[in-house]
Amino acid sequence: MRRRVFLLVAIMLTIGWRIAPASFNDPGIGNFILLLTGVAIVWYTLETKELVGLTRKQIDIDIQPVLTVKFAGPILQIVNVGRSPALNILVDSIVREDVTFQFEKKALCPANAGVDLGIEKILKSGTPISASGEIQNVIYQLTCSRPGDNYRLVLNYTDLEGGRWRTICRVDREGVEFERVEKA
Repeated sequence: MRRRVFLLVAIMLTIGWRIAPASFNDPGIGNFILLLTGVAIVWYTLETKELVGLTRKQIDIDIQPVLTVKFAGPILQIVNVGRSPALNILVDSIVREDVTFQFEKKALCPANAGVDLGIEKILKSGTPISASGEIQNVIYQLTCSRPGDNYRLVLNYTDLEGGRWRTICRVDREGVEFERVEKA
């Protein structure tokens, strides 16, 4: 790309230098040089616009938090592997058989750090059971014990500029596997 621009500028300068004395007397040659200059300016403007777009994407990547989840023993933990903090973290509830798992909302997960996630287990009847008393049982129920059993764990959060993101992790018998991050 840069070679083409350099080559075009070199050709234009060579043509301009060769015919410059004649352009003072012939308005057609002067107009041709103006046309070439206009084309070069438009082309340069389009290339610059493309570079600005790529730079903006790189800035978005730099400020984007990337969350994933891991089971650290009896604790479910959110880990931010991105370069900036994640704000207003909300994990979608999970319904497994006759139990609903609701997760604690977190205000902040710093970059390159993890935070423990509180879980509340609610029976189908609507009776909440505190996860702190039976944390091992809750984590066991969140992991998949039967072959082929799996579900998606969805984390919604924002970045420093207010951009909304969603991380989707797949939970199966083997544990938690990061799937993707997408704009929410």
